[in-house]
Amino acid sequence: MQAQDVIGAPGDPPIGNGLTNTSDRIVARLERLPLTSYQHGIFAIVATAWLFDSVDLASLTFVLGSIREEFGLSTRDAGLLSSMSFIGMFLGASIVALPPTVSAAQLCSRSV
Repeated sequence: MQAQDVIGAPGDPPIGNGLTNTSDRIVARLERLPLTSYQHGIFAIVATAWLFDSVDLASLTFVLGSIREEFGLSTRDAGLLSSMSFIGMFLGASIVALPPTVSAAQLCSRSV
Protein backbone atom coordinates (compact mmCIF):
# COMPACT_ATOMS: atom_id res chain seq x y z
CA MET A 1 0.00 0.00 0.00
CA GLN A 2 1.40 3.38 -0.98
CA ALA A 3 1.13 6.68 0.92
CA GLN A 4 -1.25 8.11 -1.67
CA ASP A 5 -3.66 5.21 -1.06
CA VAL A 6 -3.77 5.99 2.67
CA ILE A 7 -3.94 9.78 2.38
CA GLY A 8 -6.16 10.08 -0.65
CA ALA A 9 -9.82 10.79 -0.11
CA PRO A 10 -12.73 11.78 -2.30
CA GLY A 11 -12.19 15.35 -3.42
CA ASP A 12 -8.40 15.26 -2.98
CA PRO A 13 -6.50 16.86 -5.82
CA PRO A 14 -4.85 14.53 -8.29
CA ILE A 15 -1.12 13.98 -7.88
CA GLY A 16 -0.14 16.00 -10.97
CA ASN A 17 -1.30 19.38 -9.58
CA GLY A 18 2.01 20.58 -8.12
CA LEU A 19 1.68 18.83 -4.77
CA THR A 20 4.79 16.74 -5.10
CA ASN A 21 5.24 15.09 -1.74
CA THR A 22 3.10 13.50 0.92
CA SER A 23 3.38 16.34 3.41
CA ASP A 24 2.05 18.84 0.84
CA ARG A 25 -0.98 16.62 0.24
CA ILE A 26 -1.55 16.21 3.99
CA VAL A 27 -1.46 19.98 4.52
CA ALA A 28 -3.80 20.55 1.57
CA ARG A 29 -6.24 17.98 2.97
CA LEU A 30 -6.19 19.47 6.48
CA GLU A 31 -6.80 22.97 5.14
CA ARG A 32 -9.97 21.80 3.42
CA LEU A 33 -11.46 20.24 6.58
CA PRO A 34 -14.09 22.37 8.35
CA LEU A 35 -13.75 23.37 12.01
CA THR A 36 -15.87 21.36 14.43
CA SER A 37 -17.92 22.73 17.32
CA TYR A 38 -15.28 21.38 19.72
CA GLN A 39 -12.58 23.41 17.96
CA HIS A 40 -14.79 26.50 18.04
CA GLY A 41 -15.23 26.00 21.80
CA ILE A 42 -11.48 25.65 22.36
CA PHE A 43 -10.92 28.78 20.27
CA ALA A 44 -13.46 30.70 22.38
CA ILE A 45 -11.76 29.63 25.61
CA VAL A 46 -8.30 30.61 24.35
CA ALA A 47 -9.57 33.92 22.95
CA THR A 48 -11.26 34.78 26.26
CA ALA A 49 -8.12 33.93 28.25
CA TRP A 50 -6.03 36.04 25.86
CA LEU A 51 -8.49 38.93 26.22
CA PHE A 52 -8.24 38.97 30.03
CA ASP A 53 -4.47 38.61 29.86
CA SER A 54 -4.24 41.57 27.49
CA VAL A 55 -6.59 43.69 29.58
CA ASP A 56 -4.48 42.97 32.66
CA LEU A 57 -1.28 44.15 30.97
CA ALA A 58 -2.93 47.13 29.29
CA SER A 59 -4.58 48.36 32.48
CA LEU A 60 -1.30 48.07 34.37
CA THR A 61 0.35 50.19 31.69
CA PHE A 62 -2.20 52.97 32.15
CA VAL A 63 -2.38 52.97 35.95
CA LEU A 64 1.28 52.36 36.79
CA GLY A 65 2.07 56.08 36.69
CA SER A 66 -0.75 56.87 39.12
CA ILE A 67 0.26 54.01 41.42
CA ARG A 68 3.84 55.25 41.36
CA GLU A 69 2.81 58.77 42.37
CA GLU A 70 0.26 57.64 44.98
CA PHE A 71 2.64 55.33 46.83
CA GLY A 72 5.86 57.25 46.16
CA LEU A 73 7.51 54.36 44.32
CA SER A 74 10.90 54.71 42.69
CA THR A 75 11.44 53.73 39.06
CA ARG A 76 13.01 50.48 40.27
CA ASP A 77 10.00 49.67 42.47
CA ALA A 78 7.57 50.47 39.66
CA GLY A 79 9.50 48.15 37.33
CA LEU A 80 9.42 45.41 39.96
CA LEU A 81 5.67 45.87 40.36
CA SER A 82 5.24 45.64 36.60
CA SER A 83 7.35 42.47 36.50
CA MET A 84 5.13 40.83 39.10
CA SER A 85 2.39 40.55 36.49
CA PHE A 86 4.66 38.43 34.28
CA ILE A 87 5.87 36.37 37.22
CA GLY A 88 2.25 35.71 38.17
CA MET A 89 1.44 34.57 34.63
CA PHE A 90 4.46 32.26 34.64
CA LEU A 91 3.57 30.72 37.99
CA GLY A 92 -0.08 30.35 37.04
CA ALA A 93 0.77 28.61 33.78
CA SER A 94 3.28 26.36 35.54
CA ILE A 95 0.83 25.33 38.25
CA VAL A 96 -1.97 24.67 35.78
CA ALA A 97 0.33 22.62 33.53
CA LEU A 98 1.77 20.50 36.38
CA PRO A 99 -1.09 17.97 36.91
CA PRO A 100 -1.44 17.02 33.20
CA THR A 101 2.34 16.69 32.93
CA VAL A 102 2.53 14.37 35.93
CA SER A 103 -0.44 12.34 34.65
CA ALA A 104 1.15 11.97 31.22
CA ALA A 105 4.45 10.89 32.76
CA GLN A 106 2.68 8.27 34.87
CA LEU A 107 0.69 7.06 31.88
CA CYS A 108 3.80 6.76 29.74
CA SER A 109 5.74 4.89 32.42
CA ARG A 110 3.17 2.08 32.66
CA SER A 111 4.01 -1.15 30.92
CA VAL A 112 1.58 -2.19 28.24
